[in-house]
Amino acid sequence: INDSGLIAAAVYDATGATQTYVGTSGGFQQISVPGSTGPRCPDGFTLPGTFPEHINNAGQVAGLLTDSACNFHGFIATPASLPTGTTRNGAYTFSVDLAANAPIFISAPTAIGYDYALGEHDPRFASVRLPLGIGNNKFILVVRRKAFAVNAGQLFDFRAHGFKKGVEAFRVACIDPAARLHPVNSLAFPTELTFVAQESQAAQVQWRAGMETRDLSEWSEKVNTDSADTTVVTAAGVGIPPRGGSWVMKQAVTGPAGGTRMSRYPEIDALAKAGTTFYYSWWNFFPTTISFGESDFYNHWQIASNDASNNGAPIWALVFDGSGNTMQLLWSPNRLAPANGPHDGETGKRAYTSSMAVPTNQWEFFEVMITPRSDFTGAIKIWLNGQVLFDLSDIKTQFPYVGQRILTWVTNNAYGSGLTPTPYVHYIDDVTVSLGRMPKAGKFTGTQRPLIRVTGEEEDADSSRHGTGEPISQAECRRRLLSRHHDDREADD
Repeated sequence: INDSGLIAAAVYDATGATQTYVGTSGGFQQISVPGSTGPRCPDGFTLPGTFPEHINNAGQVAGLLTDSACNFHGFIATPASLPTGTTRNGAYTFSVDLAANAPIFISAPTAIGYDYALGEHDPRFASVRLPLGIGNNKFILVVRRKAFAVNAGQLFDFRAHGFKKGVEAFRVACIDPAARLHPVNSLAFPTELTFVAQESQAAQVQWRAGMETRDLSEWSEKVNTDSADTTVVTAAGVGIPPRGGSWVMKQAVTGPAGGTRMSRYPEIDALAKAGTTFYYSWWNFFPTTISFGESDFYNHWQIASNDASNNGAPIWALVFDGSGNTMQLLWSPNRLAPANGPHDGETGKRAYTSSMAVPTNQWEFFEVMITPRSDFTGAIKIWLNGQVLFDLSDIKTQFPYVGQRILTWVTNNAYGSGLTPTPYVHYIDDVTVSLGRMPKAGKFTGTQRPLIRVTGEEEDADSSRHGTGEPISQAECRRRLLSRHHDDREADD
């Protein structure tokens, strides 16, 4: 079991052979390795199959394999993203979500070389690690005017080799041609990638809750009222796709009326007292739309603050409309916010509307920028999946600071009454307090273009062009590229 709760298990099948399964307590999938099934071996005891012995935090499984010819091997299974299509020039295309401090794996059928490139808005490549078990495990990495000899499993950080801002493209060349003849290894070339923006993003994070602790210990407080509760469940166990890991937070109103809220105090309170602009973001999964009558309500998220007497009040609330799955942003929802506000000269409860409907049955990304102020210099901006829902400036966001132990906090809620359906449930993952917007990591939408012939020339043949040079051996390919492209000058950015 790894730190994210992902389990690798050996399971006996009906024949008595062992097979590898990977998953969580909510559900497993079999890892099928070609050539690992068959009749009992001549020794009368051994059966072909696989047996896992290790799973790392990236989800890679290592173990033992007995093939159908009763030969013994080691195996590594990698949870790689597969291509979504191809371009006109034969490059495989990908669309992979990125998360801070987490590598991704992409894979395409083994070739004798590849060109890797970013999509239009992708962050730069920070590092690459090439797979073990492909031919003789030796490769040449070409970046601009430089060529580097690298071994399988070696982490190659572009910034440590003169490319201080990362790179937008690179080539892997001189792959052992024998790898393409292997019945299993020819099927995949799982490449591990990290991205520069992931690390700059992580430096801005003040707090994060991913629920991979399998409990609510990352939060400061849970408060329940009447028929509602917040728990932690596996995504697989409730039948939804996972987001940042196996575990998610479940919030539910289970009766005619009730509320549950989750709060995190230290970081937000310190930022609010300092007047520092910060960002609060989270991923949300809504299985269904929500509806309720005119006398009922549903409060999804809020900013709260203590007054001079340490009486807490919701200042701003993000709520759902009774139909249409649209939202409102409310000032002083309980009429307990400062009397003068949100803008100078305004008083009483105020509602701001949006016509954008919140999608269901998929993960949605909410971001909130908060400039915390007790005067009219504050601001709130809310995005849903990168589209602006609300944008308010010259407003108050909290009470004046006069020594309160806690001045301001933010809560993720499920507060409502008369809801259809009941129980009404939604799921939350990857909640973050940061000093900048979190979508910087974004997606990898780049390409992996296979080469069909490597000649050691400046432009080798790819899957759509046919060069004039003659194919060469791996050894000659390495010699030509290392001599032709070696450059001792510091790479520019």
